[in-house]
Amino acid sequence: MLDADCRLILIYIQAQPWLKASAFGTFELLALSKDVGNETRPEQPASLEPFLSLISPGSEAHLLLSLERLLRAAEIERQGAETEKAAKACILAHSVRYGMVSDPVLTRIMDVLGSTDYYMGRYAV
Repeated sequence: MLDADCRLILIYIQAQPWLKASAFGTFELLALSKDVGNETRPEQPASLEPFLSLISPGSEAHLLLSLERLLRAAEIERQGAETEKAAKACILAHSVRYGMVSDPVLTRIMDVLGSTDYYMGRYAV
């Protein structure tokens, strides 16, 4: 009985991120509503980024959201802990999509992507 319970707990721990990711639309709506009036804070992009890194790593939405998180964090504190976490997540997202590229190439990619009009991982039209 104990072994079965342990297996169920292990399955739950492994499945939990996927269960949350299956409700991404709900979490996105919640994050968007919390972001209204707080568009300079990195918390909401940071709350959605783990979902996208799981369900669509390296996707354009993942790149845009990780870049937005980084830019928001850097605006608040250029050398802070959140900025460092956001930079690592952003570099990882871009590396998944483009592979290991040099810093100048990565910077150019981020500049081009950042020059588009976007918000919370989506292009604004």
